[in-house]
Amino acid sequence: MNRRRGVGLGLTLFIAILVGYLISTGLKKSEVVSHQNKAISKTVVQRYELKNKTGRLQRDVTFWVYGPVEQTVANRIADVEVSHEYQVHRDDQGNRVMTFQLPQIPPYGSVIIDINSRLKANTEQSDEAMTLLQRYLQAEPLIESDDPRLVKVARLFRQQESEARAKAVYQWVVENIKRSDYQSRALGAKKTLQTRQGDCTEFAHLYTALARAAGIPARVVSGYRYQGSALMRSDDRHDWAEVLLNKQCRVVDTHARKFLADEDSYIAIMRLDTQGGRPLVGHQRYKVNNKAIRVQQF
Repeated sequence: MNRRRGVGLGLTLFIAILVGYLISTGLKKSEVVSHQNKAISKTVVQRYELKNKTGRLQRDVTFWVYGPVEQTVANRIADVEVSHEYQVHRDDQGNRVMTFQLPQIPPYGSVIIDINSRLKANTEQSDEAMTLLQRYLQAEPLIESDDPRLVKVARLFRQQESEARAKAVYQWVVENIKRSDYQSRALGAKKTLQTRQGDCTEFAHLYTALARAAGIPARVVSGYRYQGSALMRSDDRHDWAEVLLNKQCRVVDTHARKFLADEDSYIAIMRLDTQGGRPLVGHQRYKVNNKAIRVQQF
């Protein structure tokens, strides 16, 4: 009888601790990003489950994830509401890395993190792109714009003015590169030119590299395409390029056959960063500091 009573008290105590934990970590955190007086055009939601795979309590879990880019040529974040407290770090490309510190995750337990971003139509022009002009003309990992074969192709477009040149590079990629199934490892522009095929990532890398070799500032962007409000699912993730034309970063999507078109449907989550020394590098979408925690995006 005493043993049963002890088990019952222990179970009650565990449930109380668990409920207290869920309440304490469910604090709302909101962030007003823009006071621009425009109607909300859409709301996009990122949802992640952090699952403890083990029978042991996991403490001091840190989770890093990209939130939507603050502004693009067509969209601008109005405000953000998040299910858990967080800190945000903005880098020099406009990326927003959100850091979540979770005190603990119980054995075989889960924590759901929701990031709700409300977007407005962007009517302001940012000078952010201009400050990074030289960077977007240089070669870097996966964007080998100094490769002799890429330079040779880029010479075909050098005599045209900037927008016509950007369109000519777009047309060349569309006509010469075939779509392939999804590949888990990014091949880069050099390899894509050699194989003449790839998924949206390879298309974006090759276009960006050829544009830079042709003297057009360009970068790779990763995110989603939705016309209206949506829950952003992992399978919908997409890569494209941004090019600097008339002091604005415009959307060029060679894989989807879009040149400066339907730009309001592109939700930028990260601009590719291959530099080290940051929590998230390259195409890494999110990261957790504990191998016992599995992250799943819904």
